[in-house]
Amino acid sequence: MKAKTLLLTISIILLGGPLYAQENFPFVGEITAKTVNVRAGQSTNYESLCQLPAGTLVVVVDKNFSWYKIKLPSNAESYVSNEYIKRLTDTIGEVTVGRLNIRSRMDTNSSIIGQIKRGAKVRILDSSDGWYKIDPLEGSYGWVAQELVQYKSAAVPPPKVVELPSRNIYRKSDPVTEEKRIEVIQPEKEPAQELPPVVFVGVVELIENTNLAGGLKYRLRVGTQTIYYLNGAESVLGAFIGQRVRVEGRLKPDANIYPVINLSRIKFIL
Repeated sequence: MKAKTLLLTISIILLGGPLYAQENFPFVGEITAKTVNVRAGQSTNYESLCQLPAGTLVVVVDKNFSWYKIKLPSNAESYVSNEYIKRLTDTIGEVTVGRLNIRSRMDTNSSIIGQIKRGAKVRILDSSDGWYKIDPLEGSYGWVAQELVQYKSAAVPPPKVVELPSRNIYRKSDPVTEEKRIEVIQPEKEPAQELPPVVFVGVVELIENTNLAGGLKYRLRVGTQTIYYLNGAESVLGAFIGQRVRVEGRLKPDANIYPVINLSRIKFIL
């Protein structure tokens, strides 16, 4: 019995923490090496999809031998054939086939790193030679050597979804009279003027006094003095604490002590 206890203790020490922390998926892990390749498969023979510096947080979803399967970071190479994508806007497309392969390169011989179904939306970043480079999607994965990732947290950010901008339209099946239409277009109360979108790069910090921040828990420090409060999903922002990020959103018109950014997007900066 003593020998089994000693063996378990040694195993925990070698792994750098409790055994369950490394074997229960998904979890948030932290890159520990200076520069780490995210590969298309569980071997150094597979193509590199991107590189991550030390301190980068990744979502680990599975393990195969000594490799961790992770959700693709935002800077990973990710391509689909434009033959099966219908452009809905300049930056958003929709899959038109039953199942479409996501590949690591603009080549049908390259590795398949995920698949998406008919009707799924993709965010298009670039177009070349019959291929779209897209923002990595949920369901597309890469691989990192297990020894280069350290368990960080069980609080995994929610799935990222690509959606079209919302639009107010009248349904043909529910016609409205001209009088009602005027009531909809001209409400009694003037809506608050929406400020233009903003983009900032900085470091996410935890707010100590949430009472002064109107209940908000996170802020963005830009440079040494400029601070913005962040209004967004706590489950997402918690994974970015201490990390250098790029945030997109709109400033809240009625902010008090510090400006408040209503977040629309946040991603790691290498």
